[in-house]
Amino acid sequence: MDMNKKIMLTGVLWMLLFMLWGCQANKSEDKRVLKSTQAREETTVTTGIENSVQTENETEETTPNSTEGTEEPMHTEAALPENKGNQENVTDNRRSVYADILKNIYSNQVFPDGRDYGFDDTDIAKNKFAIYDIDGDGKEELIIQYITTITAGNIELIYDMASDSKTVREEFSEFPALKFYDNGMVEAEWSHNQGRGGEFWPYTLYQYDRETDTYVTVGMVDAWDKSLSETDFNGDAFPEEKDLNGDGILYYIMQEASYDQKTIVDMEEYKEWRDSYLGKAEQINIPYKYLTHTNISGIR
Repeated sequence: MDMNKKIMLTGVLWMLLFMLWGCQANKSEDKRVLKSTQAREETTVTTGIENSVQTENETEETTPNSTEGTEEPMHTEAALPENKGNQENVTDNRRSVYADILKNIYSNQVFPDGRDYGFDDTDIAKNKFAIYDIDGDGKEELIIQYITTITAGNIELIYDMASDSKTVREEFSEFPALKFYDNGMVEAEWSHNQGRGGEFWPYTLYQYDRETDTYVTVGMVDAWDKSLSETDFNGDAFPEEKDLNGDGILYYIMQEASYDQKTIVDMEEYKEWRDSYLGKAEQINIPYKYLTHTNISGIR
């Protein structure tokens, strides 16, 4: 019996030792798990802090770029007045060149390129000028009407700025009996009427050409009034068969820049030709000023 008790006591002791060892192992495991969990939580906190710091850094780095982005339109807007100033400078320069030309005409009667149309020693202020966009190209031209000379020397000129922006070039010149129309046409009456047109005054019709920035001739018109002469310069009789309305007047239409009497038509056909260019165009009233020192000084 004593032996059995010893065996049983020994078994109980082993069981108690085994249970004690198991409890210690569980505590170690719990500590290991707890440490792992704390480590994960610390890592999470650390990562969160780092991410927060990184986000703030990124925000700080992004903010200047965002500011620069909003400043770009401000830079563009700031450039606009400069462009406007450039346009104003161009206009001021144009007017300055025009003023110098008018001063030279006023004082010396000398035109650009040294041209001299004469001077009859009368009042130079009888002449006129205008700074006006007559051809509709968006730029002001200098228009000069010069009459203080012999009739044959009377002239009206249109000048525009040359490409160097320092000189001018001639855009148009004619005897100063002109009608300008808003569709680019110009009707220029001749300085003399030595034909057989009677009350009809001959004229040349010009058209503004945007490609060359000049006025080109599209035709000339003269007339034959039977009441003044029944024959022409060659002795040929008035062609009654062409006078369809019987008013005794026929019209010469010359579509070349030279005088000829090849094409002679009745009033209806003449009006059709004229209307094909003028149509419903309206005459332009040019704001002329007299060529005085005060008016020239007021240009700038």
